[in-house]
Amino acid sequence: ESDPLVLLRKWIETRWVTAVLAHQADFDYDFVMSSHAFSGFDLDKPATWICTYKEFEWGKRASHRLAHIAVDHGVWLPPAIAHSAHGDVMALCGVLTVMDDLEGQIQRALVPLPLFHAIVPYLQKDLAKDRGFSWNGAAKRWEKRLPEDTLLNPTPDRPFRVERVKEKA
Repeated sequence: ESDPLVLLRKWIETRWVTAVLAHQADFDYDFVMSSHAFSGFDLDKPATWICTYKEFEWGKRASHRLAHIAVDHGVWLPPAIAHSAHGDVMALCGVLTVMDDLEGQIQRALVPLPLFHAIVPYLQKDLAKDRGFSWNGAAKRWEKRLPEDTLLNPTPDRPFRVERVKEKA
């Protein structure tokens, strides 16, 4: 079989793949699950999806865009495939192969973390964005999953307060 989505479905069904890493996992998950290859798929059986954008720690940086992370890790892509599905896969694979603590990042991502939102004024939104918080347009706030024991008050590497989001069970 040459269709990558058909292969992915087979690998997930046979448990050969138990986790899928993607830099924008919500987008990729929706795309994959809406594809012809996954029609009629038992949604109780899918692999764990790990979002390297939201669930990996990239440190304080100007951007969490995959292309910028790739450059920071010495991964170069031809401009013709940059920010395409193929280019994103190549960039993420390149970054993952040179990461210092890939196994640790994956293990931390597999632990369910509570959701927090940043308390930052609009003009200082980049403080949250630069620390990996993602904009939730529906809730109109910057959010990130953080460890249970996260300090709510500002810290040396996070100069703003956070509050835990009450999530529905």
